Amino acid sequence: MLTESQRIQSQAIAAMAQMPYSPTTCINSIVHGCQEILKTKSVYSPQVDEDGVKRMYLNQYGHKLASTMPIIKDCPYINGRIAHAKAHPFLEVIYRFLSQTGLICIQPNQELNQSFILEKIQQFLNYLLTRQYAQLIQDWNELLLEAKAQFDAYIKCLKKIVSGYDVHELLCYYPINQDMYPNAALANQSDFAKSMDKEITRLICQSEENKVCGVLVKRELNIHNQLVHRYLIFTECQYIDDPSSFTNLGFIEEVKHLIEPNSQNRVGLTSNHLNGFLLSNRFIKKSSDFKEQMKLLKAYVISTDQFIRVGGIQPTFDVLFSKAQKD
Repeated sequence: MLTESQRIQSQAIAAMAQMPYSPTTCINSIVHGCQEILKTKSVYSPQVDEDGVKRMYLNQYGHKLASTMPIIKDCPYINGRIAHAKAHPFLEVIYRFLSQTGLICIQPNQELNQSFILEKIQQFLNYLLTRQYAQLIQDWNELLLEAKAQFDAYIKCLKKIVSGYDVHELLCYYPINQDMYPNAALANQSDFAKSMDKEITRLICQSEENKVCGVLVKRELNIHNQLVHRYLIFTECQYIDDPSSFTNLGFIEEVKHLIEPNSQNRVGLTSNHLNGFLLSNRFIKKSSDFKEQMKLLKAYVISTDQFIRVGGIQPTFDVLFSKAQKD
């Protein structure tokens, strides 16, 4: 059973990938299933039939193993379907382990080799105790903590200067060339996209009437083989019934001229907040839903990094502009 925060986190990751929330995209359920498999002490247990004959049958561990493998095998974050997604070290190493040993191909009702399974599980458990694995976890977690601190500091400073804000989204889509060497294809688009962050931020902030008080960028990969730079544009909003101050959209054409020429790259605003994960883009500090709204925003921007990143272990989030921190 997942906690509420785990469910929200898993839903955010599915939304980010533009995939439906299901057993194969619920990342926390998959992690839990993998952890349960590693507790296996046997896959068969003796049972006495109605005729009084003792026979060996799959026990709860055996059934769990057989039912979990197809779900792990079809998880798009770790099976390569979402190209260039970098999964948490535990997910990467256990998927590699299950693939190399053939355990991932186990089907329901298949006869299992208990001694082989237990031997391989023990070998994997021993690997989890190595210095190499501990270093992978440490490096991954340290960067996550830095990103969380950066986000928290940004929101804390913002709350000091405004009583509320709307969050608008400018999306830049960068298709990843399937004909290029995979690492080069991602690096080609990723380097270009990052090189545009500073100028795009300048264009976003140039109109004073939009009352921009902050700009974040969230880097994402989706099932459509696209790298996405999602610019979260915070504009000041004092009252819950204020009209949006984000009215001067002339900068979008300028961003298009930067990103789109001679390519399949695309730029656009979206009203489908965080791919539908966020129902409203209005945040008023004293409103009853402010804490819930912030929980969802942080889940999408930061908590998704706990399990899935883009191409490597670096965080997928950056603060590009903060009026509060600038002042």
